[in-house]
Amino acid sequence: EDGGFCVVLCVNKWELEVARRFLHNNQEPDSAALEAIPGKRLSELYPLLGSSKSYAVQLASSPVQCTQRAILQIFKKVPRRLPDMSAPSRSLREKLSAPARPAFGPVPNDVLELGSCVVEEAEWKDEELAELEKLKISIQARKTELKDQGLSIAKQKQCDP
Repeated sequence: EDGGFCVVLCVNKWELEVARRFLHNNQEPDSAALEAIPGKRLSELYPLLGSSKSYAVQLASSPVQCTQRAILQIFKKVPRRLPDMSAPSRSLREKLSAPARPAFGPVPNDVLELGSCVVEEAEWKDEELAELEKLKISIQARKTELKDQGLSIAKQKQCDP
């Protein structure tokens, strides 16, 4: 019969997980999910859609924290709104394959636009590049010196000013 209620008192984490899985396997998608998710994927995310059950399950109210460890959940049995939408299931390889890469257009080298601000590409002066190169060489020399002294990476980091 439709309209029945199921009251579940969960004391352990595994009991809460079983109750959530039951709800997940027996609930229908909301209207936003129906509009946003294609049919084949929708039946993967909402297992009820691929079944012939005549009912769905909903949370009758928000879960209630009875004690520090106990959570009370109330499920309601309702008639299904959507027909059986079982679509041929995708193979595991299809489900786990990487999505197609998005196509991005070329970005001009001199300007990057970020929202309403415009950031121009930095132009390095020769003396700045030379200073940067000296700094890299100095750091590498210091690392080599500390390594030759037999210091671990952690000790090397403590020694660096």
